[in-house]
Amino acid sequence: MTKTLRYFLNGIGSIMDICPDTNRYSHIAPKLSANDRMRKAWECTGQQIKCAAKQFSDEQK
Repeated sequence: MTKTLRYFLNGIGSIMDICPDTNRYSHIAPKLSANDRMRKAWECTGQQIKCAAKQFSDEQK
């Protein structure tokens, strides 16, 4: 095996470490549709804004 081939194979192995097989992670993939995920994100954002506004108004009293 030449040095070039060995370096090439080492590089490919490194790429495989960075980008593992996605089938192994299917159990943590989102199950909701894109619209549902967007709705959930905006609901969370709205709750955070309400909480921040409440804290600010409580400090003003």
